[in-house]
Amino acid sequence: MADKFYSLNRGAVNNPDNVTVGDATSAGSDIELRIELGAGTTGWTTLEITAALDALKRRIIDGRDSVIGQV
Repeated sequence: MADKFYSLNRGAVNNPDNVTVGDATSAGSDIELRIELGAGTTGWTTLEITAALDALKRRIIDGRDSVIGQV
């Protein structure tokens, strides 16, 4: 299965150039996103990925998950 990993560390969040992109997980990252690129499937379109990211963002913002500190 082909995956693409996007990772970022706290303190580097305001600059997209600080996002690390790779083909393997980075256990030392503060936050990481894995996108499955399509082994056995047709893969994700950019529109599908941005819609999924929006759903994740809304879930985090709505505060239902107590493990995430609220500001």
